[in-house]
Amino acid sequence: SVWGFQVYVIRPIARTTQLMNTLATDEVEISIMDTDRNNEIGQMARALETFRQNIISRREAEAEIREIASMDALTGLDNRKRFEERLAETISMAKRMQTKMACLMIDLDKFKPVNDTFGHAAGDEVLRVVAKRLTYICRESDFTARLGGDEFAMILTVIDDGPSAELPAKR
Repeated sequence: SVWGFQVYVIRPIARTTQLMNTLATDEVEISIMDTDRNNEIGQMARALETFRQNIISRREAEAEIREIASMDALTGLDNRKRFEERLAETISMAKRMQTKMACLMIDLDKFKPVNDTFGHAAGDEVLRVVAKRLTYICRESDFTARLGGDEFAMILTVIDDGPSAELPAKR
């Protein structure tokens, strides 16, 4: 009976305690056993699985919130906050790698009359089209953002010289 108590009670409780400690460190890549048991140990195991699923859900929600916080909802481009982070990263990388980079600031001329004459829905569509076109002319290593209103920016990475930065500007 001591052996049975050890195998069926003590070891599962010790395993469950170890899993609780692991979950307390936000580690979710674990396998929770004994969830099918119809006793207190099974209840504890099912509760741990619920905690594990909650941690996973929380992480997904946090990632989604971070994504939303760095994106312009209208255009789908990154926003000013993300642009500032990316600009600092790009400058730092260019210094470290001894390469050149450029930053293009783009402001739409006569945008206010579009909103005033045709309405905000038309203005929003213009902004979406501009965002799409800016994304189209960028290389994969470049970065495009909407800073707000009718202001956009592009970060061009690893360019050879001034004329290399002029090409996207001309486009």
